[in-house]
This record gives sequence, structure tokens and C-alpha cells, in this order.
Amino acid sequence: MIRGLGVFLVVVGISLLAFMSWLSLWMYNAIAHSGTSAAGSRFNGGPKDVAFIVFVCGLVMLIGLAATVAGSWQIIFGRQNKLIVAAVVVLGLIFLGTGMAVSFME
Repeated sequence: MIRGLGVFLVVVGISLLAFMSWLSLWMYNAIAHSGTSAAGSRFNGGPKDVAFIVFVCGLVMLIGLAATVAGSWQIIFGRQNKLIVAAVVVLGLIFLGTGMAVSFME
């Protein structure tokens, strides 16, 4: 059972890493090349907005990496690592806190 959940975590973690990497490259190309995306939309944000986008993308990538490491640990050892679980909980709380802070700023 725990090894099966580990496989699920690895798949989810690698999927998050792959998707966020692709999305980051797509956004970089859209912003770096004349500020327009392939769909013709424009990015009108400033440096703080770009920094926030990079922060959120990096945070999601860290969560994906932590899920991959946690899943690999579970597959290899057949049990959870409390330190990795605590790290994932902290990253999740930071992600939720960031989302709530942004929603209250609007």
C-alpha cells in the first residue's frame, strides 16, 4: 500500500516538475520576445509581478520535487520519512499563505 502511494507521489511530482518547467519556458519566451504571447496577449505587469510569478512557479516546482523525493523514499524503504513530510507540509502552508495574501490584497 505505502509503495503504491509512493509510485503515485513520484508520478504526480514528476508531472508537476515537467508542466511547471514547460510553463516557465513558455512564459519566459512570451515575455522576453516583445512582451506578447503566441495568442497575442500582452503582459502588462511590472518587475514585482514577474518576481511573484517566478516565486509561485518555483514554489510549485519545489512541491513537485519534494513529492518526487517523498515517493522515491516510500518506494525504496516502504515507509514515510517524517522530515520530508514536514517539508511538504511547510511548502504547502507557504503556498496557501501566499495565495491568501494575494487574495486579500485585491
